[in-house]
Amino acid sequence: MGNVVRAGNAAKSDCKVGGKIQALHSSSALACNWFDYWRGRDLMPLSRAFDAPVPFASLLLEQKFPTGLGGIGPNLDVMITCADGSLFGIESKFTEPYTPNKSKAFLKPKYFRGGRSLWAEAGLPGFQAVADALRTGDHGFKVLDAAQLLKHALGLAHSGTQWLLCCLWFDVHESSTAAAHRSELSDFRARLGDDAARFSSMTYQELYARLVRLIATGDADYVAYLHDRYIAN
Repeated sequence: MGNVVRAGNAAKSDCKVGGKIQALHSSSALACNWFDYWRGRDLMPLSRAFDAPVPFASLLLEQKFPTGLGGIGPNLDVMITCADGSLFGIESKFTEPYTPNKSKAFLKPKYFRGGRSLWAEAGLPGFQAVADALRTGDHGFKVLDAAQLLKHALGLAHSGTQWLLCCLWFDVHESSTAAAHRSELSDFRARLGDDAARFSSMTYQELYARLVRLIATGDADYVAYLHDRYIAN
């Protein structure tokens, strides 16, 4: 089936196998286990599963996009280049929505230093409105990592090409926190206004259901692996 990084088991893989990706709760390992399979393969099923406006052409894992503020840029779990050169970035979420963390709604002062509006300057007024809401505390986000999504948008905006950002997350059935996360994702997108066209979200379960209908019979082992490891439980 190709190389796989199983969380908690440092199996051989082209994916990075540092401490973070080996953790049982690692969203990076989750993304690697789902997407490493597709590197070097026909990406049309993925394109259709994500309703991509332009077919996917190539796929990389663990890519950084500088925000223009110096230092190490935010790390996108999956970076897909489309046939027209535009980018489709995927931020993977596994256990993070279910773990309280005040930093999810916090942006460091450097993002507003000197009264600058970095997202607006990058042509993203809707993302700027959300950033300002985080700065003032007028947002209502409790489980969504809105700050990280904003950082990814800023990094992608500095890439010099067209882009879309997708939050791909793991839904825990009948969880009130999962319901809150879904609601906050909807609120986040609504707050973006005209920038909403650049942002989408999907659960891993929804992606699986779409892929099952789209991929070829030769990918049966891959489908069985995803089902047994992530869907059946």
